[in-house]
Amino acid sequence: RGGGGGLFPLPVTLSIILSAPMKCALESDHAFEFTNLLCRATTFANGPDHADYFRRLAIAQVLEYLEESRVALDRAKNSNTDHLCRQGVCLINIAVTEGKKQGE
Repeated sequence: RGGGGGLFPLPVTLSIILSAPMKCALESDHAFEFTNLLCRATTFANGPDHADYFRRLAIAQVLEYLEESRVALDRAKNSNTDHLCRQGVCLINIAVTEGKKQGE
């Protein structure tokens, strides 16, 4: 608990949370452990109170992200692809390429 002596500045921690893979099989205990470990490794300039406040908000976001991911993957797995395409929530046969600008 607490914060202030971590390895990461807060923006890096936010980036890690936002880029976490959609591992829908994770239990809520794993989400809590992930968030707690990440918060311990984060430098909070305003001390332990702000670290605890951030941790409470971050765990809620991680749990919500996991639930939304689970619902989206279940829907994709159990629905007709043509139907999802007609609804505009699914694209098939797409290719991802590197952007033209640096950093894309």
